[in-house]
Amino acid sequence: MSLKKKGAPHVKYYIGTAFHKACELNALYPYSDPVELIDDWLDSEKRDIDTTYKKQIGTFMSDDEFKLLDESGELVKSLVSRYFHKYGQDNPIKPFKYVAPEVSFKIPLLQDRPVYLVGTIDGVGIDEHGALGVVEHKTFSPGRAKKAEDFEHDPQTMGYEYALWRLTGVMPTWAMYDGVAKAIPVAPKVLRNGKLSVDKSITTTYKIYMDAILANGEDPADPRFGSVLETLAFQDQVESANPFFTRYHVSIKRRAMETFENNLLAQARDMWQARENPERRYPHRPWQGCGDCDYRDVCDAIQYQEDVDDVVYSGYTVGTYGTLESLKDLTPQTVTDVETLKSAIAARRSNA
Repeated sequence: MSLKKKGAPHVKYYIGTAFHKACELNALYPYSDPVELIDDWLDSEKRDIDTTYKKQIGTFMSDDEFKLLDESGELVKSLVSRYFHKYGQDNPIKPFKYVAPEVSFKIPLLQDRPVYLVGTIDGVGIDEHGALGVVEHKTFSPGRAKKAEDFEHDPQTMGYEYALWRLTGVMPTWAMYDGVAKAIPVAPKVLRNGKLSVDKSITTTYKIYMDAILANGEDPADPRFGSVLETLAFQDQVESANPFFTRYHVSIKRRAMETFENNLLAQARDMWQARENPERRYPHRPWQGCGDCDYRDVCDAIQYQEDVDDVVYSGYTVGTYGTLESLKDLTPQTVTDVETLKSAIAARRSNA
C-alpha cells in the first residue's frame, strides 16, 4: 500500500499510463486497431474517474472537467495513432521482439526480512540472437527526451534490468528507450498578408506543413518554403532530429549491474533499519528541490519536529498504484530461467 493525498481525483488521463496501456494492448492483440483498443480503455477509465470523483467529492464532475478529460483523451489517441503509423502494428519495437509486455515482479532483497524490489517492466524483449533486454516506453514534454548517457544510468531502468537478471538468471544485454512526445503536430499559421508562416520553431511534420501550403493556395516550390521543408524532411527521416519520437538502445554492462546490486542491498538494509528504528528516519531533499513531490508536508513535519502522524492522518488516505493492482489478485510464481518466465506469462495470458 502507499499514501495518497486526499482531495479531488485527477481529471485528466495520465498520458504515460495510457501510452503504456496502448503498447501492452498492441503486443497482446497486434491485429486489432490500436486506436480502437485504447479508446475502449479510455472509456473504462473515464467511468472509473467519474465514480471515484463522486465518491470523494460527493457530486458529479462538471462539464468543464469532462471537457478537460476528453481533451487529454484526444491527445492520447493522436499519440497512439502516430506512434503505430510510424513503427507499425505487427512488431513496433523492431529490431527487437516482445517476450511479453508489462511484466510485474516482486523480488526479495534481504534474507528473512520482508523487503522487496517491486515494479513492472514495460516490456521484456529479445534481439535477433535471442539475448534478453528491457523496453522502456516513455512520454516526454517536447524537447525533453532523455539522452542516451542519462538513460544508461537511470536508476529505474537499471532496476528493471536487475529484476530481469534475478528473475531469469540471465544478464540482459540491452535496454531500449522508446520515447514519444506529449504533443500534437500543429499546422502553420496564415499571416495577415495571407501568406503562410515560415517560422521554423513550429512543432509539426513535413506532411502537415505541405498540406497547409497547398490548402492555402501557395506553391511548395516557392523559395521561401525551401528551408522549412528541408528541415521538416530531415527531422522526419532522422530519428535523433525528430521532435515527436526518440528511440535508441544501450548496452548493459555486467559491472554496472553488480554495483547496482550492491547499492540496492545497502539501501534495503537502511530502509529496514529505519523501519525498526524510527528515530533514524530523516528527510532526503534533493538539491534541485521537491517541486514534483506530493509528500513534502510529511518531510516538513519531520524537519520541524511536528506531529507526523497527524499530518498523515489528516492529509492522506491509503492508496495503491499500478503494480500493486496488477499483483493483488495473483498467486506469486517463482521463476528461475527464461523458459519458466515465458511459460508463466503464457499461462497468465491464457487465463486472463
